[in-house]
Amino acid sequence: MKIAVLHSGDANPESTRPDEYETVQTCEDIEASLAKLGHDPVRVRFYDDLGRSEEALKAQAPDLVFNMVETANGTDRLSYIGPALLEMLGIPYTGCPAAAIAMASSKTKMKKFMQAAGVPTPAYFNGVGSGTGGPWIVKSSTEHASMGIDVSNIVQTADEAAGIVKRLCADGSHWFAERFIDGGGEYNVYMLSDESGHGLQVLGTSELTFTNQPEGKPKIYDYAAKWHFESQDYDAIGRNYDVPAGLRGLMEGYAARVWDGLGLRGAARLDFRVDADGVPYVIDINLNPCMSTGCIFAEAAERVGVTYDDIIRRLVKSAADH
Repeated sequence: MKIAVLHSGDANPESTRPDEYETVQTCEDIEASLAKLGHDPVRVRFYDDLGRSEEALKAQAPDLVFNMVETANGTDRLSYIGPALLEMLGIPYTGCPAAAIAMASSKTKMKKFMQAAGVPTPAYFNGVGSGTGGPWIVKSSTEHASMGIDVSNIVQTADEAAGIVKRLCADGSHWFAERFIDGGGEYNVYMLSDESGHGLQVLGTSELTFTNQPEGKPKIYDYAAKWHFESQDYDAIGRNYDVPAGLRGLMEGYAARVWDGLGLRGAARLDFRVDADGVPYVIDINLNPCMSTGCIFAEAAERVGVTYDDIIRRLVKSAADH
């Protein structure tokens, strides 16, 4: 098949955020795998001008699109526009449906879904109502990749959190305060369409480990830890796959419930923090996780015998079958 790898982001690392540039770099790995699998990959840039994007796609006339659109108009909040355009054009695409991506573009809307589905998620407020007790962490409702998060976002009282939310929302952006869950670690559950293309395989669960951090620093996976590759924060992060069976089963059960409830396909990652009593809470969901050869998703898959090329093949099959 002729497969267009549709991506957002600029190929110039000097003019784009590290997380956006990573998307462009990942395209090379995907294209190499697609070629190995016998497909004809072609790269297509996604533009904020949808008419221009439509023209670029029609010029290539792909059989299928590998969706790597992470941002639109400079924000993660509109990333669903890419797959929505593909649906309008009748072109099958990899990954989760546009409707699910649109819901996930608002963390507070996604939290409401979790609550309705019986999946535990921390208490929150976003200026409508307030919270009590603490501590709290202030997060962007619309930006992903830990954008805007560092230790200064963690405060002890609801009043402090409300003040930060009000200040950050003054420019029209969207922020909220979430109860900061601590004491039991942070975990990721990795999900992939199974061999049939219609079901789910949970690839595994890993715990984030924090080593060589300054004493007293909260153990959070913030923007620096993800994207400042030369920093101590980045070097401090590791992964432990030896997660207790009971806790792992509980989190993976919640992951399957979310997958089915949102009608997901392709690949996704669910992020948890666990409190001192061992209770897991969903803190985020990523419906278009990193797909580079060296990413954590690929590492988790390899541990259960699923190669990088297997991941790409399954993503293509899931898209073609829908």
